[in-house]
Amino acid sequence: AVAAGAAGEEAEREAAAAAEAAAATAAAAAAAAVAAAAPQPVAELRLAELEAATASFAAARRIGEGAFGVVYQAASLPSLPGAGEVAIKRLRTAGGAGEEQLHTELAALSECRHENLLPIIGCCLDLRGLCLVTPLRRSGNLEDRLLRTPEGLRRLRLLGWAAAPAALGWRVRLRCVRDAARGLVYLHHLTSDKGHIVLHRDVKARRCPCPSVTLAPAHILLAARSLRTSCSTSSCARA
Repeated sequence: AVAAGAAGEEAEREAAAAAEAAAATAAAAAAAAVAAAAPQPVAELRLAELEAATASFAAARRIGEGAFGVVYQAASLPSLPGAGEVAIKRLRTAGGAGEEQLHTELAALSECRHENLLPIIGCCLDLRGLCLVTPLRRSGNLEDRLLRTPEGLRRLRLLGWAAAPAALGWRVRLRCVRDAARGLVYLHHLTSDKGHIVLHRDVKARRCPCPSVTLAPAHILLAARSLRTSCSTSSCARA
């Protein structure tokens, strides 16, 4: 009976891994397409559209919270028909200074294209609710997948995980570290597609959306007020 139970659990793990592998293949292809595409301007969205997509920023849609804002999930946005599910971060920053900072950093980030960077695809500049929009990663972040705390597992359930996902193997963990390092190297050096250096000031496991399996690249999440930008080949000045 014990052997039969163990075999059943192993079969369930293999089935879950196969399902994640199929999703990861699509995710990897999408990431490569984003990296190869020409930079596109970040879409400016109306606050009313974001409110409608999140049921007025309802607690049931909340999937994360940090020092600078609260993150909500939305199935889709009419203004971004090809984006699919999105994550909407409503910033705590308010007022004219917050808007100026947001403009500065969006200008810097709009040129950044790399398969290991999670792009900002939309923003809301309404002072009643400054927001940033990124693609939603249902695989969760690296911190929640590694530590598997009660709060982390709650966030994963909100992302659609009916049960706690399997622990990450060391091969996946090392790939996450490698991919995050590649993203940081791209940000911290001048490249042909961006004429400035971006210094990420808030690198941590919670900011790394986790790959579904080893086929999908890990990402670094970029958000307003987590960056310091420099815009010269000969000097660096804080934006």
